[in-house]
Amino acid sequence: MSILNYQKKQRELGNNFFFIGTIAVILINFLCFYCVKEEYSFHPTNNWNNAFDFWNLIVCVYSTFQHSNLQHLLLNSLCFLFVGAYVERKQGTIGLLFLVAIFTIFGAGLTYANHSGYSRGFSGVNFAFYAYIIVNFFFSIKEIKKNKIELIISITLLVLIYIACCFCGGTETFSFKIYPYDLIYNLGHYTGFLTGLLLTLVMKFCKIKSK
Repeated sequence: MSILNYQKKQRELGNNFFFIGTIAVILINFLCFYCVKEEYSFHPTNNWNNAFDFWNLIVCVYSTFQHSNLQHLLLNSLCFLFVGAYVERKQGTIGLLFLVAIFTIFGAGLTYANHSGYSRGFSGVNFAFYAYIIVNFFFSIKEIKKNKIELIISITLLVLIYIACCFCGGTETFSFKIYPYDLIYNLGHYTGFLTGLLLTLVMKFCKIKSK
C-alpha cells in the first residue's frame, strides 16, 4: 500500500507495520511520564571531564524519555507523530526504531556531556530527525520532484519542522519567533540537530561508498 509504504523501497525489512514504531515510541514516553515517579528518576552527574561514564550514559538515555510536565510531553509527542510517521513510511518500522536508538544514544550522550545542569525530554531526538529529514530531502530531491504527492508531503513536513524550530515557549508557555529560535538557543535541541545531521551524512556517505 503506497499510503503505508514508500513505493521506491525494495527491502523486505523496510516494511511499515501500520506505524507501530511511531506509536510505540510515543507510548514509551507516556508510560515513563505517568508510571515512573520523580523520586525514582536518575539524574546525570555531568562529571565526564576525565573519563567516559557508561552509567551516566544510561541515565542520559533514560532521561530522554522523561518530561517536565504534560505540555512538554504533548508537544514532543505531537512533533514525533509527524516526523516518526514520515520516516517510518519511508524507512520501515525497523528502520525507524534503529534511528530512534542511535539518535537517542548519541544525542543524549553529547548533550549531557556538555550540559551544566539537568534537562530532560524527547525533543533532542525530534531535532535529530528534523536534520535527518532535511538531509534526505536534498539528497533525493530529483526523485521526489517526479511525484507530486511525495513533493507535497515532503514540503509540508519541512514547513512544520520550520514552525517547530521557531517555537520559544519552553515547557510552560506557548509562543513563536519568525526565526528558528528554539534551534539556536536550546543546547539540547541544537546538539540533537547536529547529531542527526552528522550521523545522517555519515550514513549517506557509507551508502554511496558501498555502491
